Formats: sequence, C-alpha cells, structure tokens
Amino acid sequence: MGYALMWLESVAAALVLFAAALAVCVQATRWKKVSVVLLGLVVVIPVALALILIFTGGSMTFISLAYGKPAMLWLAVFLGGCGFVIVRGLKKQDDVRAASHWPVKILFLFFVVALALNFMTFMNIDARVKASLATIRIEAGAMALSVAPPKILDRDNAALLYDKAFLSVTHANDKMPTSKTKMSDWLKETTDPELREYLKLQKNSLALLKRAAAMPGCYFDRDYSQPNLSMQLPELAHMRSGARLLGMSARSKAADNDIRGAIEDVAAVRGMARHMSAEPLLISGLVAVAIASVANDTLEKILRSVQPSVQDLAALNAEGGISFPRALRRCMIGEQAFGLAAFASISGEGDGRYMYQNIGLEPELDVVLGPIWRVFLLPDDLRSYRRQLNDLRDAMAYRNKYTDYKARAAQFEKNINNTGILTGMLAILSRTYVSFLRAEAQQFLAEAAVAACAYRAKTGAFPPNLESLVPDFLAEVPIDPFDDQPIRFINSGDGATLYSVSDNLKDDGGLNRDPDKGDIVFRIGNAKDTDVPPANANGAKGKGAPPAVKGSF
Repeated sequence: MGYALMWLESVAAALVLFAAALAVCVQATRWKKVSVVLLGLVVVIPVALALILIFTGGSMTFISLAYGKPAMLWLAVFLGGCGFVIVRGLKKQDDVRAASHWPVKILFLFFVVALALNFMTFMNIDARVKASLATIRIEAGAMALSVAPPKILDRDNAALLYDKAFLSVTHANDKMPTSKTKMSDWLKETTDPELREYLKLQKNSLALLKRAAAMPGCYFDRDYSQPNLSMQLPELAHMRSGARLLGMSARSKAADNDIRGAIEDVAAVRGMARHMSAEPLLISGLVAVAIASVANDTLEKILRSVQPSVQDLAALNAEGGISFPRALRRCMIGEQAFGLAAFASISGEGDGRYMYQNIGLEPELDVVLGPIWRVFLLPDDLRSYRRQLNDLRDAMAYRNKYTDYKARAAQFEKNINNTGILTGMLAILSRTYVSFLRAEAQQFLAEAAVAACAYRAKTGAFPPNLESLVPDFLAEVPIDPFDDQPIRFINSGDGATLYSVSDNLKDDGGLNRDPDKGDIVFRIGNAKDTDVPPANANGAKGKGAPPAVKGSF
C-alpha cells in the first residue's frame, strides 16, 4: 500500500509541476525561451528516469527489476496527464489561453505539498523496512545457532590446546624466522638441515597440535547468535599453518624411516581438518578442505616412499573421515545466516558506512543513499537472495548427481547476473561446491589407498582390484562422486594408481593430474606417472563390484 501511495503522490506532484511550468510559459512576457526550456526539463527529467528503470534494469544489478512495469505505467500516466494538461491549458476562451489564468503560486504550493506528502510516505516506508531489519537479525542468529558446533567443557575443548600451540609456533618462529618460500620448499624437500633444526624448535608446538587434533571436540569462541561480517577468525590462518607444519614433520619422519610417527602426524592433520569442518562458516569449510588436501598429499608421499605395516596404518583408521556433504550443508546454512546479517548490517542506520568506504564513497552519503537503498532496492534484493540461495542449496543437495548440479549451476549463474547487489555475490558460492566434491573424492582415494597398502602389508602384493579389499580392508568400494562409478584402480605390479575423473568428467586414465583439467590421482608404491592403464581400468567393474549409486552430494 505504501508503494502504491508513493507512486500516486509522485505522479500527482509531477503533473502539478508540469501544469505550473506550462502556466509560467504561457503567461511569460519576458524570458520566453527560458520558460520553454524549463517546461521541457520538467518533462524530460522524469521521463529519462522512468526510461532508465524500464530499459536498463535488466542489465544493471543495482536497479531492481521489480520497478520496470510500475515505471512503464508511471510514464504512461505522466505523459497522458501532460497531454491532458496541454490540451486544457492551451484551449482558448475569448482568444485567451486557459493557462494564462492559472494561479502559478498556488500550483507551486500544491506541488510542494504533494512532494512533502511523497517524502513522508517514503520515510514511513523506510521506517517500516528498518523495523523489519531487527527481525532479520534475529532470524540470522537463530539460523547460525542451528548449525553452530556445540559448546564443550574446557577440559574437552581442543581449541584451548590449539591456542597454546599457535603461541608456541610464534615463539619458535621468532627464534628462527622463516620465509614463506622456504616453508613451501620444505614441503617438498625433507633432507634440508635447516628443516631439521626448525622442526626441533617446533617440537613443543607439534606435540600440542597432535594432542589437540586427537580430541573429539573443538569450539573456538564465536558469538553465532549475532553473526556479522566483521567477525574475527584469527584461528583459520594458524590452523592452516599448523597443518603444513605437521605435514613437514611427517615427511621428515618418513625420510628417517619413522613410519609410525609420520602416519601419526598425518592423522593429526586429518583431525585438524575434522575440527575445521564442524564450523558453519564457508571460509572455515574451505580451510578444512585445504587442510585435508595437505593430509592427502603428505600421505601419498609417504605411501610412495615407505611400506607401512598394518599396525602403522591403524592410526589413520582411529577416527572416521570427514563428511564433506554435511560440512557443505552446514556452511550453506551458515552462509545464508551471515548473508541475512549482512543485509541487516549494511541496511541498518549508520551500519552501512564502512560499505561506502570500501567502494570509495564518503561514509556521510549513507544519510542519503541508505534510505534509497532500503526503500527501492533492499526488499527485492532480499527476496531474490532468499530465492536464489534456496535454489543453490537444492542444487547442492545430498545425493544429487553431479551432472544434474552442473546444469542447474549453469542456469543459476546465468540468472544471478540479473539480481541485486548482495544477491549477485552468490555467484561465488556456486563454485565452492566443486571444492568440497574434490575433497570428498580425495578422501575416498586416500581411504582406498590405505586399505590397498594394508592388503600389501598382509599379503606382500597390491590387490588386483578394489573389490578384493571388501570387507576385510574396506566396507565397500568408494564411489566417485563425480560420475557415480567406482573409483578407478590400476595395479602396476609394484605400485598402484587410484583416481577420480574429477569435475571435467573426462577419464584420462590417471595420467593427467592437472588440478584444473586432469584427474584427481593418488599413487602408492612405485607407481609411475607414465604407467599405462589396462583396457578395462577406466570404470570397469569386476566380479562382485557394488552397483553404481548416486554421488554423495
């Protein structure tokens, strides 16, 4: 009702102003040309604004599409009213045009009154929208709390040990400053004497990280009841650095033939990834994916260089793997909660000032731009955000086929270009799905690789196929989450290659492990990158293989 009233009042104000301008033009004896120009501006300016809403709303994400049809109707009524005013005003009576008798001052007074009423209606709508923001904040808090990790007692909370470990790492780094380049090199080179010295300095830190990673629960203090964009997450960078530190330690121990210690370090990295995956924050979920990748890469290096015993491998089976589908669902719910909180914060009185600073505008503009955003853009942007995010969550739903997701994601990214300011940011979210799916595939490959190594430790050779591992070493053959087929396994005698076809759905036989275009590959033993797969390796199922089912997402 408020928007309809504002629409009527704006039309009335524009027509009264046009009538006053026509009267001035007809009655003018001097500055006749100026009065004609003013009359033209009174028509051109509102027409131009209406045409902008009509013709550019589809290509500009900052203009709500919902105003296209009302703008067309407004333009039609305004131009029709202008025509009526011109006919009545220019009609002659006794050789005198009717507009020459119109009281210009009273018409301008009516225009001011209509404009004031229009402004009052605008401010009432703004006040109503601001009042609804409180409800949105409450909804966002409740949504975030619904997926927040449970609070636990301090004695059971790994976060406290992580904090001590982070402080210990910092103190050790102060004694031996190390560049990021050097750290990256150490992830590949395990015989560098400086690495051994650095790991000795980090002995206490590594012990704390392993103790923390072995604990079942982790809760970093965060106020999920009031999600906001400025929430501090200092632990994320420390967790990733700690995982890399454990990865370096594991590779160093493997080089020294301390197989049990190396695998225990890998298990600790997995525990850190599990703790991160429990947080309902997309950035935390992506950090969990990155940490899990460190664990898988390190494990692959170890299993290619040593032959662990069944007892050595037991540390990797002490804890279950991460449920990346559940982690993604929590993250999407958390992302929706923080998105709603962003709407409330940016749209709130004075809270949107930092947004203007980020895009190079003066914060004081919030006084003017804030109400315009809330009244004309926020409601439709918010509705679009809810609808688009629900569609995205449906596309990512558990056990949907990846091929179905690709089709829905393509349509989603096409539609998202014609939405509001904040809704348009959802395009980034659609790309995170593949990251979680790749992490799940990597975990499946690692689990099957560990089972194959346990089989070799017991029998002296790698299994001929993955079905041979069921049920003694694997509960079932893992399914590739990308194409819903059993993950591929190639036995090359003294080595083996396991791989997933990845998101391009192209089977390269495990020969191309390009992170963007190739397969997701996990090699064990003496498997070479040039091993040629047998003809029946590409997805063929041997006797007793389980039927293909839908992917895990």
